[in-house]
Amino acid sequence: MDKPQTLEEMDAEANAFAMELLMPANFVRREVKKMGGIDIENEKKLKRLADKFRVSTAMMAIRLGQLSRHVDALRALGESQ
Repeated sequence: MDKPQTLEEMDAEANAFAMELLMPANFVRREVKKMGGIDIENEKKLKRLADKFRVSTAMMAIRLGQLSRHVDALRALGESQ
Protein backbone atom coordinates (compact mmCIF):
# COMPACT_ATOMS: atom_id res chain seq x y z
CA MET A 1 0.00 0.00 0.00
CA ASP A 2 1.28 3.49 -0.87
CA LYS A 3 2.05 5.86 1.95
CA PRO A 4 -0.22 8.91 2.18
CA GLN A 5 1.05 11.97 0.33
CA THR A 6 1.93 15.16 2.11
CA LEU A 7 0.04 18.34 1.27
CA GLU A 8 3.12 19.63 -0.57
CA GLU A 9 3.32 16.46 -2.68
CA MET A 10 -0.37 16.66 -3.56
CA ASP A 11 0.02 20.34 -4.46
CA ALA A 12 3.02 19.61 -6.71
CA GLU A 13 1.11 16.78 -8.42
CA ALA A 14 -1.92 19.03 -8.98
CA ASN A 15 0.29 21.79 -10.42
CA ALA A 16 2.00 19.37 -12.79
CA PHE A 17 -1.38 18.07 -13.97
CA ALA A 18 -2.69 21.62 -14.50
CA MET A 19 0.39 22.65 -16.49
CA GLU A 20 0.09 19.67 -18.82
CA LEU A 21 -3.64 20.22 -19.20
CA LEU A 22 -3.41 23.95 -19.91
CA MET A 23 -0.10 23.92 -21.79
CA PRO A 24 0.49 20.54 -23.46
CA ALA A 25 4.16 20.17 -24.38
CA ASN A 26 3.57 19.48 -28.06
CA PHE A 27 1.32 22.55 -28.46
CA VAL A 28 3.74 24.84 -26.61
CA ARG A 29 6.66 23.60 -28.72
CA ARG A 30 4.66 24.15 -31.92
CA GLU A 31 3.78 27.72 -30.94
CA VAL A 32 7.35 28.49 -29.92
CA LYS A 33 8.55 27.17 -33.28
CA LYS A 34 5.99 29.38 -35.09
CA MET A 35 7.39 32.36 -33.16
CA GLY A 36 10.91 31.53 -34.29
CA GLY A 37 11.96 30.57 -30.77
CA ILE A 38 11.57 32.44 -27.53
CA ASP A 39 13.73 33.97 -24.83
CA ILE A 40 11.79 34.10 -21.57
CA GLU A 41 13.36 37.49 -20.93
CA ASN A 42 11.56 38.84 -24.01
CA GLU A 43 8.44 39.98 -22.15
CA LYS A 44 6.50 40.79 -25.31
CA LYS A 45 6.89 37.30 -26.82
CA LEU A 46 6.35 35.64 -23.44
CA LYS A 47 3.11 37.57 -22.93
CA ARG A 48 1.90 36.73 -26.45
CA LEU A 49 2.54 33.03 -25.84
CA ALA A 50 0.95 33.12 -22.38
CA ASP A 51 -2.12 34.90 -23.77
CA LYS A 52 -2.48 32.25 -26.46
CA PHE A 53 -2.77 29.58 -23.75
CA ARG A 54 -4.71 31.88 -21.38
CA VAL A 55 -2.21 31.55 -18.55
CA SER A 56 -0.05 34.04 -16.69
CA THR A 57 3.41 34.94 -17.96
CA ALA A 58 4.84 33.44 -14.75
CA MET A 59 3.18 30.08 -15.44
CA MET A 60 4.35 30.14 -19.06
CA ALA A 61 7.92 30.92 -17.99
CA ILE A 62 7.82 27.95 -15.60
CA ARG A 63 6.46 25.66 -18.33
CA LEU A 64 9.11 26.78 -20.80
CA GLY A 65 11.75 26.10 -18.15
CA GLN A 66 10.36 22.60 -17.62
CA LEU A 67 10.36 21.87 -21.33
CA SER A 68 13.89 23.21 -21.87
CA ARG A 69 15.23 21.07 -18.99
CA HIS A 70 13.58 18.06 -20.62
CA VAL A 71 15.26 18.84 -23.94
CA ASP A 72 18.62 19.39 -22.20
CA ALA A 73 18.27 16.02 -20.42
CA LEU A 74 17.51 14.25 -23.70
CA ARG A 75 20.54 15.89 -25.32
CA ALA A 76 22.75 14.79 -22.42
CA LEU A 77 21.47 11.23 -22.78
CA GLY A 78 22.25 11.24 -26.47
CA GLU A 79 25.76 12.60 -25.90
CA SER A 80 26.55 9.96 -23.27
CA GLN A 81 25.77 7.07 -25.63
